[in-house]
Amino acid sequence: MGTSLLLTYDFPPHGGGIARMMGELALRFPPQSLIVSTGRYPGSPESDALLPQPVDRAPIYAKRLRTLHGLALWSWRAGGLVRRYTPGFTWCGNLKPAGYPARWLKARYGVPYGVVVYGTDLLLLDSKIRRSALKRRTTRALLGNAAVIVAISEWTAELCRNVLGTLGLPADGGRIRKVPLGTDPSHFRPGVDAGAVRRRYGLDGGPWLLTDQLLARRLGQAGRKAVETSYNWDRVIRDLREIEAQVV
Repeated sequence: MGTSLLLTYDFPPHGGGIARMMGELALRFPPQSLIVSTGRYPGSPESDALLPQPVDRAPIYAKRLRTLHGLALWSWRAGGLVRRYTPGFTWCGNLKPAGYPARWLKARYGVPYGVVVYGTDLLLLDSKIRRSALKRRTTRALLGNAAVIVAISEWTAELCRNVLGTLGLPADGGRIRKVPLGTDPSHFRPGVDAGAVRRRYGLDGGPWLLTDQLLARRLGQAGRKAVETSYNWDRVIRDLREIEAQVV
């Protein structure tokens, strides 16, 4: 598989949620197989130096990427990355604003793109497209031209189908793929002292699992096995790479 391009608005040195997922992509893709295109954050040069992938940051803060000037600059720089690295696929860390330069790259250079969608974003998007004809047109163009849409849960996938239906776009045909998120088994592991958390929330003693140690241990072992075999970032990256290979 060749080089891929990642367009992401959320890529600070330290973050959670979307930023965490984008950071895991940059860490776990094979070295030099992913080019990250994003905006600036405080402390980003030090963080970028630790990654095995090249990171191209537009000379404006990430929040400014949402403006017309920011989108034009982002698209121009992303075009330069396409000419330099010739990626075969573009991943969008979120639909907006990353979908705009991705859509332009497809029109200008023919690079297919995929979009990762999240529940909160889709709920907000559904409300906006019902009120605004302009947002319906722009969202229809971004989602309608995406080669694949990755939902992070079945609930998110169903929300996405509803949004596509509202936009008059087909909601089947295999374009929506489900890739549940993962975690880091080396960070969330047995042996961590939970005493402080138990005391803080008044969980010492009482019913549920707190007094049935045998049941708690059995459920904990089953949960640990699920994380080690499926709900981890390595599996997420494998899924995304497989989807990318199928699409390309």
